[in-house]
Amino acid sequence: SSSVLSSAKLSSKYALGIDLGTMFSCLAVCGWDNKVEVIRDSFGSVSLPNAVAITPTGIIAGEEALSHPDVILSPGAQINDPSLPQPSAKYNAEELLSVSVRGMVTNAEQFLGFRPKNAVVSVPPYFSQRTKDAIAISELNATRLVNKPTCVALAYGLQGRSSTISKSTTMRFIVVDSGATSSTVSLMEVDDGVFELLATQHCSKGGNTITDNLTQILCEKLKLHLSSSDHKWKSLWKQCEDAKTHQLNTEFRAQLSVEFEDGQFIPFELSRIGLQEASKEVIHFIQTSINNVLQQTSTQPSDIEYILLSGGSTLLPGFSEYIQDSATGLPKPKMDIDPRVVIAHGAAQQCASLTGTSSQISCDILRLVVT
Repeated sequence: SSSVLSSAKLSSKYALGIDLGTMFSCLAVCGWDNKVEVIRDSFGSVSLPNAVAITPTGIIAGEEALSHPDVILSPGAQINDPSLPQPSAKYNAEELLSVSVRGMVTNAEQFLGFRPKNAVVSVPPYFSQRTKDAIAISELNATRLVNKPTCVALAYGLQGRSSTISKSTTMRFIVVDSGATSSTVSLMEVDDGVFELLATQHCSKGGNTITDNLTQILCEKLKLHLSSSDHKWKSLWKQCEDAKTHQLNTEFRAQLSVEFEDGQFIPFELSRIGLQEASKEVIHFIQTSINNVLQQTSTQPSDIEYILLSGGSTLLPGFSEYIQDSATGLPKPKMDIDPRVVIAHGAAQQCASLTGTSSQISCDILRLVVT
């Protein structure tokens, strides 16, 4: 507990890992005993919102910003997608994202009872110099930036394993990362602790796309003509999001209350079949991408040792089975570690290794620029 970890002398015994996402981030700390603990917000969630708000006295971040009327969600989105408009006329995306990063470190400080000195930050395989600049502005001592699929592999300890398929020390595996705003499929190789990113495919479709499709399907069935800026659409979207992430994960049906144009609220039942229909777009991208990275690297499905999952969207019903069905001979995806926290988990372990916090042996990481 934070009351026990109150001495600043302990700061060198705990390393911080940050999964820097677009809409949400996740934090984990790794101690000298190699134990990893995920940091939760005041609501118990492991997904911390990337949100900032500009006030007369400065910029606020995190939960405090969420309740502000002029909240800016995903302040760093424009960094990875320059076609998006700048989120603020006064501050650029790097400055806003840096405030969000500082807010994450403050969350870690509240959890530990002291401010951690070191952190490894996960970034997408396609990250830019602007991401580095945002982290530098935040004044966080980022020991290293590690791409997300490598963090997943580190969490599973692949740096210390040999192939079980052949006698070779070289092992190939696939990481499927599907979060709120994007999905990425990466084919990687590890040989004697050195990771190499061989091929990657990325698109700006993820959990939000599924919720958008689910909302659109309901509107068509109910003959509602709503735009995404309509408050009725937003209300229905939130209900669909809640049904997707909660009820339909454990049950086959979820109850919604739909507001019609005359102001009446009518109960409506949403089925898991409807969720599967709404997920087709994202699943098709992932299945196609898996076949593409296999072809690009001349890799047979039977040569893939593991498929590792990250991102909350991979928890949806049937998602794992759809991934395995992408090509004959692929292994069953591993979900031993919660996909929502696995990237932060691996980042914390790597930070602990690099800084000597834990007894783990650090691995070398080779990051190749791939197209």
